[in-house]
Amino acid sequence: MMQREGPEWWQGRAFVVAVALAAMIPLLWPTVPPLVDLPGHMGRYRVQLSIDANPWLNGWYDFQWQLIGNLGVDLLIIPLAKVFGLELAVKLIVLTIPTLTVGGLLWIAREVHGRIPPTALFALPLGLLVAWCLLAIVNVKAFGWRLPFHVFPLQLIELLAVAMAAALCAAALPVARLARMQPATLIRTFVNER
Repeated sequence: MMQREGPEWWQGRAFVVAVALAAMIPLLWPTVPPLVDLPGHMGRYRVQLSIDANPWLNGWYDFQWQLIGNLGVDLLIIPLAKVFGLELAVKLIVLTIPTLTVGGLLWIAREVHGRIPPTALFALPLGLLVAWCLLAIVNVKAFGWRLPFHVFPLQLIELLAVAMAAALCAAALPVARLARMQPATLIRTFVNER
Protein backbone atom coordinates (compact mmCIF):
# COMPACT_ATOMS: atom_id res chain seq x y z
CA MET A 1 0.00 0.00 0.00
CA MET A 2 1.38 3.38 -1.02
CA GLN A 3 0.03 6.24 1.03
CA ARG A 4 0.90 9.83 0.54
CA GLU A 5 2.78 11.36 3.43
CA GLY A 6 2.37 14.97 4.40
CA PRO A 7 -0.26 17.52 3.48
CA GLU A 8 -2.00 17.83 0.13
CA TRP A 9 -0.48 20.33 -2.30
CA TRP A 10 -3.05 23.02 -1.46
CA GLN A 11 -2.24 22.67 2.23
CA GLY A 12 1.46 23.32 1.90
CA ARG A 13 3.05 26.57 3.04
CA ALA A 14 4.32 27.40 -0.44
CA PHE A 15 0.83 27.26 -1.93
CA VAL A 16 -0.70 29.31 0.90
CA VAL A 17 2.01 31.95 0.52
CA ALA A 18 1.53 31.98 -3.27
CA VAL A 19 -2.24 32.44 -2.95
CA ALA A 20 -1.82 35.17 -0.34
CA LEU A 21 0.72 37.00 -2.51
CA ALA A 22 -1.51 36.59 -5.58
CA ALA A 23 -4.17 38.61 -3.76
CA MET A 24 -2.02 41.73 -4.17
CA ILE A 25 -1.60 41.38 -7.95
CA PRO A 26 -4.49 43.73 -8.90
CA LEU A 27 -2.91 46.51 -6.82
CA LEU A 28 0.64 46.19 -8.18
CA TRP A 29 0.18 48.01 -11.49
CA PRO A 30 -1.25 51.43 -10.58
CA THR A 31 1.06 53.91 -8.86
CA VAL A 32 -1.72 54.83 -6.45
CA PRO A 33 -4.13 51.94 -5.87
CA PRO A 34 -7.61 52.80 -7.23
CA LEU A 35 -9.45 52.73 -3.93
CA VAL A 36 -12.20 55.31 -3.61
CA ASP A 37 -11.21 56.80 -0.26
CA LEU A 38 -7.44 56.43 -0.56
CA PRO A 39 -6.74 60.02 -1.77
CA GLY A 40 -8.50 61.36 1.34
CA HIS A 41 -6.41 59.11 3.57
CA MET A 42 -3.23 60.16 1.74
CA GLY A 43 -4.12 63.82 2.30
CA ARG A 44 -4.61 63.08 5.97
CA TYR A 45 -1.24 61.31 6.14
CA ARG A 46 0.42 64.31 4.44
CA VAL A 47 -1.06 66.61 7.09
CA GLN A 48 0.03 64.16 9.80
CA LEU A 49 3.61 64.11 8.49
CA SER A 50 3.96 67.83 7.70
CA ILE A 51 1.87 69.71 10.27
CA ASP A 52 4.79 70.45 12.60
CA ALA A 53 7.06 71.71 9.84
CA ASN A 54 4.49 73.81 7.96
CA PRO A 55 2.88 76.77 9.76
CA TRP A 56 0.31 77.17 6.97
CA LEU A 57 -1.11 73.71 7.75
CA ASN A 58 -1.44 74.65 11.44
CA GLY A 59 -3.82 77.43 10.46
CA TRP A 60 -6.20 75.08 8.66
CA TYR A 61 -5.71 71.60 10.12
CA ASP A 62 -5.18 69.89 13.42
CA PHE A 63 -3.94 66.35 13.94
CA GLN A 64 -4.80 64.52 17.14
CA TRP A 65 -3.90 60.93 17.94
CA GLN A 66 -7.01 58.87 18.71
CA LEU A 67 -7.88 55.22 19.04
CA ILE A 68 -9.55 54.74 15.64
CA GLY A 69 -9.60 52.03 12.98
CA ASN A 70 -6.80 53.65 11.00
CA LEU A 71 -4.40 53.92 13.93
CA GLY A 72 -2.27 51.05 12.64
CA VAL A 73 -1.68 52.80 9.33
CA ASP A 74 -1.16 56.15 11.11
CA LEU A 75 1.66 54.54 13.08
CA LEU A 76 3.17 52.68 10.11
CA ILE A 77 3.13 55.65 7.76
CA ILE A 78 5.61 57.67 9.85
CA PRO A 79 8.68 55.42 9.44
CA LEU A 80 7.72 54.10 5.99
CA ALA A 81 7.15 57.57 4.52
CA LYS A 82 10.59 58.66 5.73
CA VAL A 83 12.19 55.72 3.90
CA PHE A 84 10.00 55.36 0.78
CA GLY A 85 8.05 58.60 0.45
CA LEU A 86 4.33 58.96 1.13
CA GLU A 87 2.90 57.44 -2.06
CA LEU A 88 5.05 54.30 -2.05
CA ALA A 89 4.60 53.85 1.70
CA VAL A 90 0.81 53.97 1.31
CA LYS A 91 0.98 51.54 -1.61
CA LEU A 92 3.10 49.08 0.39
CA ILE A 93 0.65 49.21 3.28
CA VAL A 94 -2.35 48.80 0.97
CA LEU A 95 -0.66 45.82 -0.73
CA THR A 96 -0.44 44.03 2.61
CA ILE A 97 -4.18 44.31 3.30
CA PRO A 98 -5.48 41.72 0.77
CA THR A 99 -2.45 39.51 1.41
CA LEU A 100 -3.08 39.43 5.16
CA THR A 101 -6.82 39.00 4.58
CA VAL A 102 -6.36 35.93 2.37
CA GLY A 103 -3.72 34.52 4.69
CA GLY A 104 -6.03 35.10 7.65
CA LEU A 105 -8.98 33.40 5.93
CA LEU A 106 -6.85 30.36 5.10
CA TRP A 107 -5.50 30.28 8.65
CA ILE A 108 -9.03 30.40 10.07
CA ALA A 109 -10.03 27.54 7.74
CA ARG A 110 -7.03 25.54 8.97
CA GLU A 111 -7.83 26.19 12.63
CA VAL A 112 -11.51 25.28 12.20
CA HIS A 113 -10.96 22.11 10.14
CA GLY A 114 -7.49 21.06 11.29
CA ARG A 115 -6.34 21.43 7.69
CA ILE A 116 -7.03 23.72 4.76
CA PRO A 117 -9.97 22.18 2.92
CA PRO A 118 -9.93 22.56 -0.86
CA THR A 119 -13.22 24.44 -0.63
CA ALA A 120 -11.51 27.27 1.27
CA LEU A 121 -10.04 28.51 -2.00
CA PHE A 122 -13.54 28.88 -3.44
CA ALA A 123 -14.46 31.18 -0.58
CA LEU A 124 -11.79 33.75 -1.44
CA PRO A 125 -13.74 35.34 -4.35
CA LEU A 126 -16.43 36.21 -1.83
CA GLY A 127 -14.26 39.24 -1.10
CA LEU A 128 -16.37 41.09 -3.67
CA LEU A 129 -19.43 40.41 -1.57
CA VAL A 130 -17.65 41.60 1.55
CA ALA A 131 -16.55 44.77 -0.27
CA TRP A 132 -20.12 45.42 -1.37
CA CYS A 133 -21.37 44.94 2.20
CA LEU A 134 -18.80 47.42 3.49
CA LEU A 135 -19.74 50.00 0.87
CA ALA A 136 -23.52 49.55 0.80
CA ILE A 137 -24.28 48.73 4.43
CA VAL A 138 -21.44 49.62 6.81
CA ASN A 139 -20.60 53.01 5.24
CA VAL A 140 -24.29 53.99 5.16
CA LYS A 141 -24.85 53.02 8.81
CA ALA A 142 -21.54 54.41 10.11
CA PHE A 143 -21.13 57.58 8.06
CA GLY A 144 -24.48 58.22 6.43
CA TRP A 145 -23.13 58.12 2.87
CA ARG A 146 -22.55 55.51 0.24
CA LEU A 147 -19.64 54.90 -2.12
CA PRO A 148 -20.32 53.75 -5.67
CA PHE A 149 -19.61 50.08 -6.28
CA HIS A 150 -18.98 49.20 -9.90
CA VAL A 151 -18.39 45.69 -11.16
CA PHE A 152 -16.56 45.52 -14.46
CA PRO A 153 -17.49 42.23 -16.16
CA LEU A 154 -14.60 42.28 -18.65
CA GLN A 155 -12.03 42.73 -15.88
CA LEU A 156 -13.71 39.99 -13.84
CA ILE A 157 -13.52 37.65 -16.84
CA GLU A 158 -9.83 38.52 -17.28
CA LEU A 159 -9.23 37.93 -13.56
CA LEU A 160 -11.05 34.60 -13.75
CA ALA A 161 -8.92 33.59 -16.76
CA VAL A 162 -5.71 34.46 -14.92
CA ALA A 163 -6.92 32.58 -11.82
CA MET A 164 -7.80 29.53 -13.91
CA ALA A 165 -4.39 29.66 -15.61
CA ALA A 166 -2.72 29.85 -12.19
CA ALA A 167 -4.83 26.93 -10.95
CA LEU A 168 -3.90 24.88 -14.02
CA CYS A 169 -0.22 25.63 -13.47
CA ALA A 170 -0.56 24.66 -9.79
CA ALA A 171 -2.31 21.41 -10.75
CA ALA A 172 0.21 20.48 -13.45
CA LEU A 173 2.71 18.87 -11.06
CA PRO A 174 0.23 16.57 -9.28
CA VAL A 175 -1.34 15.60 -12.61
CA ALA A 176 2.10 14.84 -14.08
CA ARG A 177 2.85 12.64 -11.04
CA LEU A 178 -0.41 10.78 -11.47
CA ALA A 179 0.22 10.33 -15.20
CA ARG A 180 3.57 8.62 -14.49
CA MET A 181 2.09 6.33 -11.83
CA GLN A 182 1.27 2.77 -12.84
CA PRO A 183 -2.48 1.93 -12.67
CA ALA A 184 -1.87 -0.95 -10.25
CA THR A 185 0.01 1.36 -7.87
CA LEU A 186 -2.74 3.93 -8.12
CA ILE A 187 -5.40 1.33 -7.30
CA ARG A 188 -3.39 0.05 -4.31
CA THR A 189 -3.20 3.62 -3.02
CA PHE A 190 -6.96 3.88 -2.75
CA VAL A 191 -7.83 0.28 -1.69
CA ASN A 192 -7.54 0.86 2.03
CA GLU A 193 -9.13 4.32 2.14
CA ARG A 194 -12.50 4.60 3.78
